Amino acid sequence: MSLELSQIIAAAVTLSRKGQTPTLALLKAKVGGKVPMPLLVAGLQRFKAMTDEEIDRVATSITPTSITAEGTETAPAETQLNDIQLQIAQLTDYCHRLEQRITQLENHQLEQD
Repeated sequence: MSLELSQIIAAAVTLSRKGQTPTLALLKAKVGGKVPMPLLVAGLQRFKAMTDEEIDRVATSITPTSITAEGTETAPAETQLNDIQLQIAQLTDYCHRLEQRITQLENHQLEQD
């Protein structure tokens, strides 16, 4: 996942936690006007597809200074750390879903035997 996409998702989670519904306009204002519209759309779609558990994981990995009100980044190392934490949370969730799917397939196989 690109750094920009991670920032868009983080911004959407931040807006959501503040009680606002993330929209393209709000995200563009939050992350700055330099982000291409297709990337904003992809980030918003990804956010909307996230489960509450995924959103909680992202929310815990966001530091208050990762994206400022002007949409500028903080120190690159801090931003990279936030991106890595987001990726870990997403990979953990993906592994959990794979484990559930494997269990379902195994149970289905046992029922057939």
